[in-house]
Amino acid sequence: MSYTLYHGCVESAIEPIINGEYGVEKSAPIVHPWICANGKKIFFYDKELIKEDEGIDDEDDASAIEYCIERCNGQAQIQNACLPQPFSVTCVLEVTFYYDKNGDSIDSWEDICVEDNNCENMAAAGGYWSSESEVVELSDGTLRMFFRSGTGVVCYADAVRNTSGDYVFTKPVKTGVSCTSTCNVTAISYSKTIDGKQAILVAAPGGSGRANGKVFTFLVEADKTLTLKNSYSVNSGTYQYSCMSELKNGTVGLLWENGGGSIRYDNYDIAQLAADGYINDLELGVELTRNETYTRSYQVAEEHKTGITTEADQKVADVNYAKVDGVEKEVVPMRAHIANNNSDLSSFAAKNDISLNLTDAEFTFTSTGTANVYAVYNENKKVYLTNESGANSFFSAAAKNNMLVTPTDGSDTFRICKENGERYVIFFYKNMDFNADKLYNASSTDRTYELVLLEKKDKAEAGDIVPGYQRVSKVTSGKKYLIANIFNKDNKDHVIVLYPTNGTGNQTKLLGAAEKRITPTEATVTIKAKEIGRTTTVIDGVTYKIVCDEPAAANDKATLSNNAQSAERTYLEKDYPEGTFAKSGIAEAIAKAKEVAQKEKVTKLEIKEADEALCP
Repeated sequence: MSYTLYHGCVESAIEPIINGEYGVEKSAPIVHPWICANGKKIFFYDKELIKEDEGIDDEDDASAIEYCIERCNGQAQIQNACLPQPFSVTCVLEVTFYYDKNGDSIDSWEDICVEDNNCENMAAAGGYWSSESEVVELSDGTLRMFFRSGTGVVCYADAVRNTSGDYVFTKPVKTGVSCTSTCNVTAISYSKTIDGKQAILVAAPGGSGRANGKVFTFLVEADKTLTLKNSYSVNSGTYQYSCMSELKNGTVGLLWENGGGSIRYDNYDIAQLAADGYINDLELGVELTRNETYTRSYQVAEEHKTGITTEADQKVADVNYAKVDGVEKEVVPMRAHIANNNSDLSSFAAKNDISLNLTDAEFTFTSTGTANVYAVYNENKKVYLTNESGANSFFSAAAKNNMLVTPTDGSDTFRICKENGERYVIFFYKNMDFNADKLYNASSTDRTYELVLLEKKDKAEAGDIVPGYQRVSKVTSGKKYLIANIFNKDNKDHVIVLYPTNGTGNQTKLLGAAEKRITPTEATVTIKAKEIGRTTTVIDGVTYKIVCDEPAAANDKATLSNNAQSAERTYLEKDYPEGTFAKSGIAEAIAKAKEVAQKEKVTKLEIKEADEALCP
């Protein structure tokens, strides 16, 4: 057999590799000075090994090579970051080995690779590389840089002044918020506080490659750590490079690539991105046509629950306010997967991700009529578990295939694979994530095929492995289940659930200890426009600037033109004292009315306001 390897390297290494310094031409074992960072696979990737690790079908060479190249690009930048004087160029080389150092055929990876543990610089790099960064300033003057990396989560590092007055970056920090980190990241500090804290907005692909755009709203705590306030979904398709900015009116503009060489622009009210966050002096623009309705549902804390404090002009719009007070609930939090640490819970964030809900991880199993074959669907995220190809694409909006869910005798566990008996859903201990294996292998020790299904009960009881859920030994069609692995560490069971978001890290969440939370008041504001005009209402501290408008007709412009001419004749006939408001104001109003009447596209509100100005 032969091995075609993909190697991520820096400019200085290209020539030595090609000329055989590391044994490429001689087919000798490779002793690479950077191999120590991640065992034998750091910079050399083989598509057959990638297929095995990622559960890619044997015939799917294209996907395997794409994985190889993507990982090499990332690893090359780690290598470059370790150098005392980094180079400006990194690349990926393709090298094929046919014989080992003795001229014999190659039978395994070990025939062409030996490990070297002499790297002195790798520890200082902390396993990070960075590029395409954006810097925001914290309220105390700290400069915080968010950057592209190979970690799979949103990362940042702070720049602080040293004794010489130079800025030096601190050790990078992983937030634990999952994203496709191998793409550019855009970040801004918002001008208003949210919940009384500085808010930083970060936009990036949310997972499953450069797709599923997200805007993350982080709050800066007193110790300068970040807490995720909300995760807003931009789209469910291609999402690549992006740029974000706050506009003068307080809205947030997002310019982003949506594939195929096209760029899209979206504009958001900060209330959309901050969800239930309280924003002092928040103003929202509401633009409607007659009989059109605007609805905003949100959560509001008790101290900000003031109701309607400024009434709208009822001639222009009807405003309705409804609320449902919060209640105390027991919540099982989830923690993001942030690292591939073999059989270690440090693979998960220390903080709970409050943007995640456990009910979102429940899958409905619907029988197809064939024994143990089910359509597995997540209603909240509207995706099927299809496990069609790579382990990074477990979920699909289309029902591409059904799943064979086979009970394991006497252990209350299940093996889940495609209906044809291939592509098993596994829990991979080496990376501490949900992954895939093409075929069942009873001798594997670094993974388990036996998964647990947990069903919600009427109420929580002492001894529940997850409060309010119970383990089942059989599947009932139409019921919802959590798909889980129970990981025992230090004689304690930890539940890790399959979450319906593509990406081996994104689809893996650790459950935390149950905690009591008082849910915020759920409030709904409904505004129905009635007549052309402007009005304002203030509800729970938020100012709604309401505009009711629609395109004007040709006769509307004609009427305004006639009124302007009539006002001009009257103005010329009167002897206004020099410098009075009447003289200057009416002259200006006449000129404005003429301008509006001549516009190709004009609205009824423009005409109304111009007409009213003619008669002060």
